[in-house]
Amino acid sequence: MEELFLHGVKPYDGHDSYFKGLSIEETWQDDGQYHVLHLDFHGLNMQCTQSFELFEQKLNAALQEFADQLGLTVQTEFSDFSSHFEALLKQLADNSLILLVDEYDTPLVSRLQMPEELEAATALLQGLFGKVKKHSSKFRCVFFTGITRYQDLGMGTAGNNFTDISVEPSFASCCGYTREEIKRCFADYLRYSAAVRYGCSDEEVTEAQIEALLDEMAQRYDGYAFAGEPESRVYSTWSVLKFFGNERAQLHSYWSKEEGMGLPQLLRLTVDKLDLEKLLAEVAAGRICVSADQFLLSSLVNPEANPYALLFQAGYLTLGRPFDPDNTGYLDCPNREIGLAFANLAARRLFNKASYFTKDYIGDTVEVLASLDPERLRAYFNQLFAALPYEHYPVKSEAMVRALIHFNLFGAGLNPLPEVMSAAGRADTVLNLPDKRLTLVFEYKS
Repeated sequence: MEELFLHGVKPYDGHDSYFKGLSIEETWQDDGQYHVLHLDFHGLNMQCTQSFELFEQKLNAALQEFADQLGLTVQTEFSDFSSHFEALLKQLADNSLILLVDEYDTPLVSRLQMPEELEAATALLQGLFGKVKKHSSKFRCVFFTGITRYQDLGMGTAGNNFTDISVEPSFASCCGYTREEIKRCFADYLRYSAAVRYGCSDEEVTEAQIEALLDEMAQRYDGYAFAGEPESRVYSTWSVLKFFGNERAQLHSYWSKEEGMGLPQLLRLTVDKLDLEKLLAEVAAGRICVSADQFLLSSLVNPEANPYALLFQAGYLTLGRPFDPDNTGYLDCPNREIGLAFANLAARRLFNKASYFTKDYIGDTVEVLASLDPERLRAYFNQLFAALPYEHYPVKSEAMVRALIHFNLFGAGLNPLPEVMSAAGRADTVLNLPDKRLTLVFEYKS
């Protein structure tokens, strides 16, 4: 968006347009050149999570640098960002500024357990939204990304001229790549990755191999439905780009890494609020239910927020289908990558002995399953249940048995499919191992 508003879609400075060959090259009709103020709140917040004052100083410095580039002055008698921002806006022509803010709520997320710092961060955002509304004529476009809904910050009328497009059907596919978009826009990367993955040259790659690679990518990175419609499901942009940047063409779980997306700190805090017994039962059933009211009114700054709704906002759950007439929604884990990240963090809270959910332990899962040795399987999973703090999380149902084992399977990089082959009175789980298809049957006996 920054490049689009700065230079449009035409070639400049001796090189082709950055949008060459893309649909927007034909549809973009705005030839105006604008000032673009692009603020990365995540980057600015790094190294100063314990000091909001330092964050605001870095934000003011970024604003001063932007003003210097335009030959403007933003110095006022105040030190707060809101006043500096307003001083800048007053000097700009109408319809001349593009404001892009990445992860605007990072100052909130990083201070959820520091009340005074959180209050200061909330006040800064209230001031920012208020100045945008007061001087709305100055902007051609304002675009914010983040997890916390701005309506939930208690700003009164500030920011009520914004539109939340998070779950608008018309924008459902703009926050990810569809399969067809990957095939069209990343054709060369797909062919290269397939060649590395299947040990052949680019010229020898077949369409079947490309489709097989896309199927693997779909299991790990696809499945996000921001409007609940299956046809609008998209792949994670972050993960797809990381994969194509991987010279060895290895499919990793990028969201489980600290440098990945999804704000692991937020996930840890949210998991602490979960009723794990209820969660396990719902995971086992394959559906997590949440009412529309809970979904729309949940906020990071609300201590009574529905944790499932927060997990949706953070990208760890996705809409399984649109809300029913009775306003019930169904949230799903979108893919194997998120299942692994979520299972790892939940298991750290579940188990007394962390060693039973380390890579050394779960690394044996596939080998144990492939052995088809009943005694070895029983001994292996008994170790898992022995690590459970039974006084807090008693195993009282078949659903809990299966859900706990699913956590282990997700941790081992497998994709358990519950109830795919249900039989009367049984709960089955199907696993696709490297050279065999395995069905696990769970039977609970008290």
